Amino acid sequence: IKSIIPTRILNIIRKILNRLRHKKTSASYDVWIKNSKERSKECKKLDYEPLISILVPLYNTDKSLLCEMIESCLNQTYKNIELCLADASDDAHSYVYNVAKTYADKDSRVKLKKLDENLGISGNTNKCRELASGEYITLLDHDDLLIEHAIYSMAKAINEQKADVIYSDEDHVRNGKRITPFFKPDFNRDLLYSQMYICHLLCFKAELFDKVGGLDDRYSGSQDYDLMLKLTEQTDSIYHIHDILYSWREVE
Repeated sequence: IKSIIPTRILNIIRKILNRLRHKKTSASYDVWIKNSKERSKECKKLDYEPLISILVPLYNTDKSLLCEMIESCLNQTYKNIELCLADASDDAHSYVYNVAKTYADKDSRVKLKKLDENLGISGNTNKCRELASGEYITLLDHDDLLIEHAIYSMAKAINEQKADVIYSDEDHVRNGKRITPFFKPDFNRDLLYSQMYICHLLCFKAELFDKVGGLDDRYSGSQDYDLMLKLTEQTDSIYHIHDILYSWREVE
């Protein structure tokens, strides 16, 4: 085929086929999302309802994305949460603290601290930890979203599996549309040694986070990977929830 069809035309054909393949995958995922709606309604009484602290370091966050992130936490079907926000935004983005304070004034579950300096992703997250009092901790980026039943699913897994570390599947959001689902394998140590496939949503015992020293700013940019590797040195009780509970937002 390569000898008959010019490279330029062959590349055009490849692009068309890739677009058709992507369109088919996207349509299939739309069906999956529709069929998963019932899980968002599930919130049965659990025997053990641990306080779960959501740590979110803020830095020059877009106002609308900030509001959507906070509301995705406060609108969780599981209510025994606290949202711990540490704001390191610069003076040009002073609105970030003001917006967050508006939510904190209305909902006692929101804990907020203004940082004197930007300590980077790891240092700022560790400052969030100082605000947290939950038995379990989960990490959320400042412009991403939690699916409505995300924390309930974590609490349910804690009850049923007695796990120390729990992670879920994830997808992306582009222009308001959920895309690119990532359905992960169960815990695989060899795979983790090769790549940080666990990512979000990640929930773990607070005492383990403290035991490994929190996030290490020497590895900022790969701090979640470093943390996960350290957690696996402390426990083998790691459980995978087969459900997409976290949406990464694709923005600059």
